[in-house]
Amino acid sequence: MQTESEKQNPPHNCAEIEDRINHLERALQATIACILILNIDFTVRFVNLAWANMHGLKVDQIIGRPIVPTLMTKSQFEKSRSFLFDRLEKDFEQGYVGEMVFVRKDGGHLFIWGRATIAHNTQGVPDGYIVTGHDITDRKEMEQELISKTRAFDEAQKVARIGSWGWDIERNVVHWSDEMYQIYELEPDSIDVSMEAWIHYFHPDTRQKMFELVEHSLQTKEGFNSFERMVTAQRRNCIIHCITQVEADENGKPIRLYGIVHDVTDAQFTEETLRRQTEELEKMNSLMIGRELKMRALKEKIRQLEAVTPSTRPVDELSVV
Repeated sequence: MQTESEKQNPPHNCAEIEDRINHLERALQATIACILILNIDFTVRFVNLAWANMHGLKVDQIIGRPIVPTLMTKSQFEKSRSFLFDRLEKDFEQGYVGEMVFVRKDGGHLFIWGRATIAHNTQGVPDGYIVTGHDITDRKEMEQELISKTRAFDEAQKVARIGSWGWDIERNVVHWSDEMYQIYELEPDSIDVSMEAWIHYFHPDTRQKMFELVEHSLQTKEGFNSFERMVTAQRRNCIIHCITQVEADENGKPIRLYGIVHDVTDAQFTEETLRRQTEELEKMNSLMIGRELKMRALKEKIRQLEAVTPSTRPVDELSVV
């Protein structure tokens, strides 16, 4: 785009034009904005230092070279060609704004958030592409790491039968993890989750206690830890372990209540079964010990009787031959 000064004072010779071009290139090289200009055949017409630094390359290692493999892998280019460059050719006035993926010198992915538009020559004919943007690789890697950790966390919750929840008190918004729905035997997002909905699924004899525990937590900013009875949406009785914490702001005002719900029904059943089996074994053991003592006493009596010989018996008890 020409400035008002350039419109009023157009260049008169090739030297002046070249000088202005060089001046513009120096300005583009000095800017912190990342700029890439491609020819229509996807060779690099211009790249500034900021863009080259993102790739870990020097400017002269990029200019004049094809975009593949200098700045993109073949697969990256094919994907970009299908959704980015083809789109530009169909709707060049609109351009493209979004995420783009390139490759660094070390082979790692380079994620860029930017804008791509069609470049035109002096006759208005498209002759290349202009791409500007900034490096979002660190943010993207953090997002992917978070996604990976979230998936691992969700899987751990599923295996352990542990659901997590959080209540944003100021906005009155409650969030349940997927496993919460599984524990409550509900379809994901099938109800409007709230603290009332959470407490509703406790056993009727327990609900008032849960309201009081929540209220006490908000007043004292102390969480609670308890085992409670619950009735699922499918009317199944469960035992759950509730652990809750309170988060307060700098003024000590509660702003968030969050916690976990652990379905320990099977563990409780196993514990109860083991307790009963232990009691039965103890009873059997007592009976066996009592029987053993009686057998020992009987054996001792028999031994004592067998120990009495004829020479020690009274005369009248001896048989006459």
